[in-house]
Amino acid sequence: MTVSLDQLTIQDIPWNRITTPYGRATEVPQMIAKRNYSGLSNIVEHQLTLWQVTPWILFFLLKELSLQSPDEVSVVEIDLYEGVIEALSEHEQLEDTEQTLETMPLLLEEVYLWDQDDQDDELEWENEEPRGYDSEVFFNYYVYSYLLLKQALPIFENISRHTTDPDMQNTLQDCMEYLE
Repeated sequence: MTVSLDQLTIQDIPWNRITTPYGRATEVPQMIAKRNYSGLSNIVEHQLTLWQVTPWILFFLLKELSLQSPDEVSVVEIDLYEGVIEALSEHEQLEDTEQTLETMPLLLEEVYLWDQDDQDDELEWENEEPRGYDSEVFFNYYVYSYLLLKQALPIFENISRHTTDPDMQNTLQDCMEYLE
């Protein structure tokens, strides 16, 4: 993919060719548009595992979060980020650039994307390493998710300063401690 991250729009992502723990990510743009944070939480992280879709959901949610005023942010959205951070905390060396692809859009290269036709998805999952899940590229889902959240640290700090919700305060504090 030749589009730079700064120019990337939600339409540029081949959602129907990247996966979640439950199948294709085709419905993700609508979920993001509807701010269905609880539904998105179920697919960005599952059993402390991040998925092919995770960094892309984070990219667009965090972009949107940066435009919101702190009083517009929900606890459910912050819980989504905490779930990803819990999965990240199970891994070390997330800043290891030797295994990291040069840019996040490279995760959308044809070699990592699933076929257009989804009729062989079950067979693909049965492969030892399904498309986009070989250990080297899989590590990148964690690295880029971590980097995106780390870049959002000032946003989390701003929300924390302005919220009066104790649950949100606690969750944000946990997130910020991990990212600092």
